[in-house]
Amino acid sequence: MNRVVSIIIILFFSWSAIAQDMAIEGKKLFQQNCSSCHKIDAPLIGPQLDEALDNWDGDTQAMYQWVRNWSESVAAGHPRALEVQDYDPSAMTLFPQLSDEDIDAIFAYVDNPAAAGETVSADTEGVSGTDTPKVNWFLVGLLLLFIVIALILSQVSDNLENLVAQREGKQPVRTKTLSQKLINKQVLSILALVAVGVIGFVAYKNAAMLGRTKGYQPTQPVAFSHKLHAGTLEIDCQYCHTSAAVSKMASIPATNVCMNCHKGVQEGPNGDTGEIAKIYASAGFNPETLQYDKEPEGPIEWVRMHNLPDHVFFSHAQHVTVGKIECQTCHGPIEEMDVVEQNSDLSMGWCIDCHRETKVQFTQNAYYEELFEEYHDKIAAGDKDFFVTVEKIGGTECQKCHY
Repeated sequence: MNRVVSIIIILFFSWSAIAQDMAIEGKKLFQQNCSSCHKIDAPLIGPQLDEALDNWDGDTQAMYQWVRNWSESVAAGHPRALEVQDYDPSAMTLFPQLSDEDIDAIFAYVDNPAAAGETVSADTEGVSGTDTPKVNWFLVGLLLLFIVIALILSQVSDNLENLVAQREGKQPVRTKTLSQKLINKQVLSILALVAVGVIGFVAYKNAAMLGRTKGYQPTQPVAFSHKLHAGTLEIDCQYCHTSAAVSKMASIPATNVCMNCHKGVQEGPNGDTGEIAKIYASAGFNPETLQYDKEPEGPIEWVRMHNLPDHVFFSHAQHVTVGKIECQTCHGPIEEMDVVEQNSDLSMGWCIDCHRETKVQFTQNAYYEELFEEYHDKIAAGDKDFFVTVEKIGGTECQKCHY
């Protein structure tokens, strides 16, 4: 009977580990491909996914097609695709690179985000956040249920052995108490192995997260709202971050960039002037005389949010100009953030996964007209119906990103 208990415990933890790994992989894929347009539990640019992925009546292939090419599903008249097409189908990015297994992993994450862990945002003092595992009470309850079932089966086994012994005229088997069933070498050995595994996983997880600041949300010297500027007012990111398309750095805007607008706009949306006054003080601007006739306090000392190790090379120009990557791919739905937080963990694995999944934009891209003329011409002419990922042109080679 002890073997049955051991097998149940081993199967439970094996199943839990597989489910968690699948959800973690799904979280990465969701962040790379879906998070800029979708939320799990609320509408965004596209529908909320936990509802959109329901009620497909077991038609898994149709759901896969809907994920890869929403417009095709709508054009084909699939009833469930039509139900959730309140959004512009043409805005849906094509994802031919996603395999069925990739989509299953995304579904696993959408169904149970807790299995992949949750992001704990840093406090307002600027302490970096980390990914910390969330207690999954369903799995805890399932483990307790397995233990109860194992104990019941053990009791049934003892009763049957006593019944057989009684019929054969033998001495009844001594029934073990609950504590005796729980405390034996085999069970303790299994629990010890599980404990070692859990401690090892926690140690690895914390070591891997060392130095990462996902969820970092520091207090800035001026309460600048991206939700207002990039969202409501639809100011292009590169108006303020001017060097993102031509330089390694995206640049933090100087006060004079703010003054381009705020020389005339002297109040916030609620009539408040306190934050704009900080900009005026930095520039030495007098809102009464509309002249720079005050002593400037100097540049605003913005708190940098995204940092990479010194041995890592990253170029905004390469991603923005050549790769045609949207800001939200790495920075998340920035246009919805009043207070900006770091959306991605910026780990090497996260970058590599993106390079393996992201399609190279050959067409209408002058950068590749000479270097990849053959690819460019055939794809532009429609002679080739395939995609090339960044990985296939050297995007995962070590020396590309490490000095």
